[in-house]
Amino acid sequence: MRVELIEAARDYRFLLDRGYSWKAALDVISSRYALSRRDRLLLYRCVHTSSYAYSVRRKHYPPKSRRLIVDGFNVLATIYAAMSGEPLYLCDDGVVRDLMGLHARVGLVKKREPILFFLKLLRLVSPLSVLVILDSKISHSGDLAAFLRETVSGDIELEVIVSKSADREIMEKSRDSVVASSDAVVLERVGKIYDLGGEAARYIRPRSIQVLPLLSPL
Repeated sequence: MRVELIEAARDYRFLLDRGYSWKAALDVISSRYALSRRDRLLLYRCVHTSSYAYSVRRKHYPPKSRRLIVDGFNVLATIYAAMSGEPLYLCDDGVVRDLMGLHARVGLVKKREPILFFLKLLRLVSPLSVLVILDSKISHSGDLAAFLRETVSGDIELEVIVSKSADREIMEKSRDSVVASSDAVVLERVGKIYDLGGEAARYIRPRSIQVLPLLSPL
């Protein structure tokens, strides 16, 4: 990890902690350190206020024998990124994220390997039941829902919902459940979380997950 990127991350958090909006802070830091588009995206996705990072880290919870609600496209995109050899980062809230963005979510609908690995991982994690929520605004979400329903084996109790407001539905249904997502808005507003995408990445490419050194301790 480049020294200047670590310094940029430190300064970016400093501004966030003092009330700057993420955009204003990121513009200042990008100008100071001449950050690339990818560097900007890395800071945006992986660096948060100290209070947010500390709060979310305390929410990590094993889903064994509990209902697991999965932010479907979000988790599958991380699995797809890991299988595609894309860079992966352990962020300051303890969640693994990629930088592929929306096109990963659209492209993975046509890819069966991430979906099959996702189902395999669910067996290892052993939740009581699984609710997968897919965003209807993403093309072919209905096809993905159908494939999941057809492919899941009888040892997993799995329900799939295609929703016009996936994030809101995840948050509304999260009581007494563990939520698998890397969406910061979702993570901030639910009680218990599990980094299912990060767990998949550790199985697929355990040595490829990068950490910004200053973000390890809070």
